Amino acid sequence: MSSLLLTVILALHALVLAGNAQPPEPSCAPEQWSRGQYAPITRETLERLEPVASFECDTPVELVWSPDGRYLAISTPQAIWVHDLDTERAPLALPPTADGPFERSGALAFSPDSTALALVDPTNGALQLWSLADAQLIKTTPARAEIDDLERYTGLAAISPDLSQWALAYLHSRSIYLLDATSGEPLAALRGHIRVGALAYSPDGTRLISGGRNGGTSHDPNDTTVRVWDTQTGTGLAAFDVNTPLNFLVNPPQRIAFSPDGDAAAFSLFTGVFRDIAPVALLDLTTLNLSTIPVDDHTAKTVTFSPDGVLLAVSLLDQVYQKTIVFLDYDSRQVVGEIAFGEDAVLGVSFNPAGTLMLVSAYDETVTNRIEVWAVAE
Repeated sequence: MSSLLLTVILALHALVLAGNAQPPEPSCAPEQWSRGQYAPITRETLERLEPVASFECDTPVELVWSPDGRYLAISTPQAIWVHDLDTERAPLALPPTADGPFERSGALAFSPDSTALALVDPTNGALQLWSLADAQLIKTTPARAEIDDLERYTGLAAISPDLSQWALAYLHSRSIYLLDATSGEPLAALRGHIRVGALAYSPDGTRLISGGRNGGTSHDPNDTTVRVWDTQTGTGLAAFDVNTPLNFLVNPPQRIAFSPDGDAAAFSLFTGVFRDIAPVALLDLTTLNLSTIPVDDHTAKTVTFSPDGVLLAVSLLDQVYQKTIVFLDYDSRQVVGEIAFGEDAVLGVSFNPAGTLMLVSAYDETVTNRIEVWAVAE
């Protein structure tokens, strides 16, 4: 067989796989999703919170729920596994947005009507829209940012909740581009960062928060700023120096969390050798004020709001490397509950929209990655 013919065959094969998103062997799924009746996870029910299921999963980089709570997307370097909790069908497998647990995390977001999943290709920044009915690719919108030949997309992205635009971080120009989801044309170029390590849209899509990442050399210093942008005009609304990057190359990325009403955002601050930095930061998007919450002598990794906005779930690491999830009352800033994970590291925490399930992605000392499902029985 000629090399040209072989090349054509391989190219056609790749196109078929990309178009149909044929899954690898079923993975990242429990034997059966629990169908029990569960009470909302609240401050009053925390004492009854317990694990109801657990299953192994290739490094779960991100856990995302559809707005109606029917679908759960688990992003891994192998695939995006989309579970339909209303049926018994096998999970859909869509192309991964993550090359690995540390870099090129891409982005994914459900449509407001929970019928489609948008994702960003981690290699070129293109926006793809996939049907959840049959895992078919509906549309691909290339990123048409006006960049020079030296530019490189970093693999970091975010998608607005209404899927009308998406944001891409670029390295050489140190820019964040906002792109129109229909045409792929740039809406705005946001500049001010040295290196971007985190991106997140507010629930109403009117604000974008960006955080810095470590550089590691004198020519490529750490970016320790957090910035707030107006997504309609591209205007910078506020910038804060938090004395530490939000993300580091050697760690799985943390996500910026928003309160359900969109009035506040939360994220963790690295405290390893900076003991004067509180582990949890809260950004009031109404007043544009930044405050911090100390949680004893711990390092925070992930921060998540409960769906009612009353609780903050924070995964912590203490000085002897014991891992814990603590629950903070948002108004009082006091610890009202906790779950001990021993030596198991917590990668992420996610609540379903109804607030009746809490998923925890974790790995143990044997690097066996898994997801635990926690709930409160009625």
